[in-house]
Amino acid sequence: MLQLLYLLLGVTVLGFNRTPGQLLVVITSACVLDVVLHRLIRGSWLFPLSAFITGLSLSLLVNYAHGLWLPLIPVFLAIGSKYLFSVDGRHVYNPSLFGIVASLVLANDMISVSPAYQWNGIPALGVFIATAAILLFGLRIRRSVLVVAFLGFFLACLGLRAWIMRHHIPPETLILGTLSAPAFYLFTFFMITDPATSPESRKGQVFMALVIVLVDFFLHIRETLSTLFYAAFVWYSLYGLWRLWESCRAPDKGPGERIKILAGGFRCHINWRERLRTVLALGLLAGAGLGMGRLWLMPMSQVDPGFVLVEIPAAQAGISTHPGQVLQQGPGWLTRACGTWPSGCCPWEMPWRWRISTGMAGRICLSPIP
Repeated sequence: MLQLLYLLLGVTVLGFNRTPGQLLVVITSACVLDVVLHRLIRGSWLFPLSAFITGLSLSLLVNYAHGLWLPLIPVFLAIGSKYLFSVDGRHVYNPSLFGIVASLVLANDMISVSPAYQWNGIPALGVFIATAAILLFGLRIRRSVLVVAFLGFFLACLGLRAWIMRHHIPPETLILGTLSAPAFYLFTFFMITDPATSPESRKGQVFMALVIVLVDFFLHIRETLSTLFYAAFVWYSLYGLWRLWESCRAPDKGPGERIKILAGGFRCHINWRERLRTVLALGLLAGAGLGMGRLWLMPMSQVDPGFVLVEIPAAQAGISTHPGQVLQQGPGWLTRACGTWPSGCCPWEMPWRWRISTGMAGRICLSPIP
């Protein structure tokens, strides 16, 4: 239980912004929810080891410093995704990853990914996690090819990003800051290596690593945050569709568990009764949770702050603005962003975004207006 040990160190020694109450709520609710859903949907009891690991991952990777009950949102989304999105009895998304991505999209910025500074800037702990994960976890699940391919592709793209941004941030800062974050290692060794959601063949693992790294690189160009999680979500979505296609092409498995696709003659082995029970169970739990949140945990009642905000006219405040006259003052001077061109100035037709992304805005050139 490497994650449990690391979480205990984070709370007691490393200063993670977590309280024991929050950790207890996350891990316990994940286990209880998994047991209840499995009983309601599939009619049997189970030992929630998978949910326990999901709770540990969410405790480490999700930032919810404010409120004791807010962590229930990623837990519900993570555990619920196991039953709602599945093909042939195997879930499509890694539960922790789905809970994180869905929370980032739906929680209106109240939940975010754990910041890098919470790890206390100790690269040795990242190395420890990587080494222990390889010895204790990576080899057993036979995903070493996936890990090596992902690290190789990622390092190549990271070096390219460091070169592109060399005029804006020191390359060593970008490279070491990325590789020394233990969250990166947790993603690499514990999230994408999930046996239920990653390919078994070596070629499939290499292709998975390549897709995730390329999508991550594209999202970095688009200035997106939490890029690795979104990139992995894109992969799991595409891989899930491919698994569904393969399931549709497989031989029939019995009556009551298949349905014809209108566009072709394939049969998909989907237990629609179980899907209906899943939707009903998740809908009832979500409704009950929202009701409790509104009425008990976070009641929407008006609070008197003891003060009133009053608008002050600009003339009374003494604050005013007016446009500058630089471009209208005679021949003047025009400020232009410049790079390493022989003339010293960037051509006007070059797109501004391309100049910024390639680091060609490092110097300023003053050129007289004709």
